[in-house]
Amino acid sequence: MKWQLVPFCILLTLIYLMRCEQLYGAEESAAASQDPRLTNALQAWTKRQQQFKTAKFRIEGSVYVPKLSRTHPRTVGRFPAEDHHSPVKIELILDFANHRWRHSSQYSTYHLTHHRYIERYLIVLFDGKECQEYRPQKENRAIDPDYPKTQPELVMDSTSPHASAIQPETVPLFIGLGFVPVNITPQSLEPVKLDPSHFEIIEKPTSSKSIFVVRVKLPDSRPGKFSEVWVDENKDFSVVRVVEYNNGSASWQADVDLEKRDSSWIPKGWQTRSLYDDNQLDRESKLKVTDVRFNEEYPATLFTKQPEPGMIIRRADKRFIVGRAGEKDIPVDGNPAFEKQ
Repeated sequence: MKWQLVPFCILLTLIYLMRCEQLYGAEESAAASQDPRLTNALQAWTKRQQQFKTAKFRIEGSVYVPKLSRTHPRTVGRFPAEDHHSPVKIELILDFANHRWRHSSQYSTYHLTHHRYIERYLIVLFDGKECQEYRPQKENRAIDPDYPKTQPELVMDSTSPHASAIQPETVPLFIGLGFVPVNITPQSLEPVKLDPSHFEIIEKPTSSKSIFVVRVKLPDSRPGKFSEVWVDENKDFSVVRVVEYNNGSASWQADVDLEKRDSSWIPKGWQTRSLYDDNQLDRESKLKVTDVRFNEEYPATLFTKQPEPGMIIRRADKRFIVGRAGEKDIPVDGNPAFEKQ
């Protein structure tokens, strides 16, 4: 009886092998049928991530916040009371070879207690291991005479939203350098591996035959969260538009102007728009690159700030003043000498 089952077992084995061959062939066929535009785009973006050892950008522009467009849990009602326009200045130094960066910015932020916008100057540093926020007292008091004296100048081990190489205002710049999955905010500058399974070309009307749309969907993204990038194959597959979606609705959009430098297409300016779920404008920025330099050498000291005597620093949510040589640090929190400042 057992011997009678042998031909049947052999038949099942042959059917299984044939099925495996069909599946393998289908996978090969799917890979071979992948749109060559997507293959070329991924190759161009990967190459772009690796073509510069360092990059330095100076960026200027303005930010617009519409009247009564914002809310916050610590405020009653909506703000600002009037349309708000403010200038922005950014200097960004990227050291790709050593995965470190320096982001300096002068910007406007809303003060929830004083109910008005205030100007601030901030330098965020990452030396490859630790992120620091440096708010120099001298520069900030020159901008705002009411700048608090007990505000820490240096924040160590920062985990704030600033502790990322990619900030909302500079996303188009990083996309131009090949960091195309825009819904990630890496602290380090390590190259991003572009997995073809996270990208697909979709049919959408565009302004030119050379432009096509790629949808980006990362595996850890929430349902309804994805990005779409408009790619111009006539400009070395550079991205000319980015739209981020939340719950299926556009929440952020950037339109990018490009120029060719050293045989590479680089963003020279962009306009971004943040939107609410009802498509109402939350914030708009218009920025342009005023200076760009590639592959210059930068010392390691540029990407870190050493505490200095007399400087107020914060580490592990505790503020203290750095003592002089041979002296102990002076605590700020709970110190009556600083409570009224």
